[in-house]
Amino acid sequence: PMSRFGLVALCLLLGPPLSAGEPLGSLARAEKERCGEIIDPHLHLTMWFSTAGPMVAEMEASHVSRGVLYAVYGPVSLPGQEDPNTEVLRIARQSNSSILGLASLNTTGDWDRDWKVELARLLTSLAFPEFV
Repeated sequence: PMSRFGLVALCLLLGPPLSAGEPLGSLARAEKERCGEIIDPHLHLTMWFSTAGPMVAEMEASHVSRGVLYAVYGPVSLPGQEDPNTEVLRIARQSNSSILGLASLNTTGDWDRDWKVELARLLTSLAFPEFV
């Protein structure tokens, strides 16, 4: 059987925002009251959230206090997206400390040629306090 924490985490990660009128919304609210805060450790950049405002609003609607936003280098970039570490830093700075970033190392290009540049880019990102 799934624990209360597992159910809350699963619902927060997979489901739409929970409202106070729904059973799962009351469960999330009860867990927040019991634990003090709920942290979503796995947020992603998407086409729907280009600024922190909507993402923070979605988190608040789901009773999530803080989140960790992953910078992911994939084979295809989101339309209009800058470097993922740069995007995550921008959103984290807009979030009033609700969102922290998880910097990534870009290994999607020609690693033999670009490894020094990519390691330097990662180290630059990790120097910002918004990254964990």
